[in-house]
Amino acid sequence: MNDKLNQRLPSSLQIHYYAILFFCFCLPVWSAGTVLAIIALMGNSIFSGTLFKNRAKLSHPLAFFSIGLYLVYLIGLIYTGDMSDGLRDVETKMSLLLFPLIFFTGPSINSNQKERALLFFVLGCLLAILTGAGQLWYYTIYLKIYLSAKFANLTGIHSSYLCMYFGLGVFFLGQQLLTEKGDELSRNRKIAYGSLILILILAILNLYAKMGTYVLIFLSTIFYLGYKFKKRDFVRGAMQTALALSLVLGLIKIIPAANHTIFGLVNIPSITVEKEAPPDVRLQIWKSSLMTIRQQWLFGHGTGDVHVELIKNYKHNQFKEGIKSNFNPHNQYLQTTIAVGLLALFFLVGSFLIAIFFAWKEQHYFYLFFVLLFAMCCLTESMLEMEKGVLFYAFFNSFFAADLLKDRA
Repeated sequence: MNDKLNQRLPSSLQIHYYAILFFCFCLPVWSAGTVLAIIALMGNSIFSGTLFKNRAKLSHPLAFFSIGLYLVYLIGLIYTGDMSDGLRDVETKMSLLLFPLIFFTGPSINSNQKERALLFFVLGCLLAILTGAGQLWYYTIYLKIYLSAKFANLTGIHSSYLCMYFGLGVFFLGQQLLTEKGDELSRNRKIAYGSLILILILAILNLYAKMGTYVLIFLSTIFYLGYKFKKRDFVRGAMQTALALSLVLGLIKIIPAANHTIFGLVNIPSITVEKEAPPDVRLQIWKSSLMTIRQQWLFGHGTGDVHVELIKNYKHNQFKEGIKSNFNPHNQYLQTTIAVGLLALFFLVGSFLIAIFFAWKEQHYFYLFFVLLFAMCCLTESMLEMEKGVLFYAFFNSFFAADLLKDRA
């Protein structure tokens, strides 16, 4: 009887795999679903015993830096003045700890399963696009209410995060079409993938995500030219790149949101950009952020005290818009240093550099693209201050890093 029951129950590997699929699909569309997936993944690691059996693998630099960054934020609670905000912050960042535990000690899934997980992520992105577009149609066509710059808001996710999500989806689909696997794809699947790429690009151009769009255009150009150079087809690749960039610039000119984002004023989605609004609003934010860092640069002001200390310097600099909107530093490197000092900045930058080193060494170009995308977007946004940003980085960083581990159990 017990043998028959055990045969019917899913194995640890199956639970691990299906929970990953569920997480990938839910990330762009359903926050509660991602929580359920994390609970399933963590519970499976504990009850299967892999968390304790393979704990030595957590000493790998890729796991060490992610976990170390989280632990520094925990230490920052000791001297924070705003314990409530601090606790909320460490709760938001908890996946920096959990996903290395899950992926570095858990079972390994094969390349086909990883590709299926990424396809589920793309399908989740498509559902997010349909959700935002459907609601936008409802407000503008049915209710006759014109909403400017609201497509991303109607999906429930900040435009900067959606831009990264969609960009990663474009890279995955493009990689599927360009690499050797593309020859194995059926004609219908190639058409489907090409259509999804077009939908994702159009969605990106409607997000009002200035920095994200710049970064995606830059990285896509570099990686495609690098791919063609490696194939010894650089001249044709350069011509194809020039044509693609011309088409993208044409779309930017045609699409009002993209035209405003790329050629208009600096945009922060939480405020309305008007003609009299200063185009260098981020420069004022960064000026106050640097002042805040200088006041407590070694250990920071405490995990929960970033906004409190920033507001003081906004008042000192008479930055009324910053006081009114309670802006965060709009730069993750500044945000982290204000909160918990240079040690945390070391772990943050180190996590990116170590990932870049290993991804380049092992020629894992998807991982390399992901890390560069996230690290560059952190220059103009505090990407790790909202759950959607932390989940995206912590999950995919560990998901890709697990490919680089040797002698998986």
